[in-house]
Amino acid sequence: KASATGDPSQVATAAKAVEAVRELLKASSRTSALAPVTVVIAEDTTNKMTNPAFMYSTWNNGWTASIIVASENKDPQYILFGDTSAMLQSSTPGAGALFTQSINVGNTNTHTISYFIKREDGGAVLSSTARIWYGGTITPDAVVSLGNGWYRVYADVTGVNAATDTGIQLPGNTFTHFVDGVQIEQKSVPTPFVYGDLLGCTWAGTK
Repeated sequence: KASATGDPSQVATAAKAVEAVRELLKASSRTSALAPVTVVIAEDTTNKMTNPAFMYSTWNNGWTASIIVASENKDPQYILFGDTSAMLQSSTPGAGALFTQSINVGNTNTHTISYFIKREDGGAVLSSTARIWYGGTITPDAVVSLGNGWYRVYADVTGVNAATDTGIQLPGNTFTHFVDGVQIEQKSVPTPFVYGDLLGCTWAGTK
């Protein structure tokens, strides 16, 4: 179950089993009727990012790129959620290579920021070249390989009860990256990505 708003404050809240249903459907499409399928019941969470899967009518609504050139991607091999991801390119590596939103999480509790990322050439994504930005550089707690070139980058941070630039930093390379599923949630570890169009979720207001 969930709530979220449209521009500028789309906030998605996950109900139980959102990601489990998605994974079950994927697994069912490639297994026989007799094959065992594992179902994981995900805990409720709230994604406080706005336009977290780039599905707003203006794909990059609420996002700001610095040094990075951000473009809309529709190639499905570089998309995990919905029908759009962000293609990020930079010819000048540096700490200022950012793709962020201004987010106020509303308190100073521990939050976890995460995003999914894939290099165009299929190469490895490293914590030295794909980082979290939360008012400054945050070295990821982990960069987890998910297969097929996709990684999930995440780190826990202390929340700031004021508008704070939040998102992706690509400081150390000129590779083309694709980013999808950006999340900030009041958790100490990342949970499955949620947004209002997922089964079991809604936007808190009009998308």
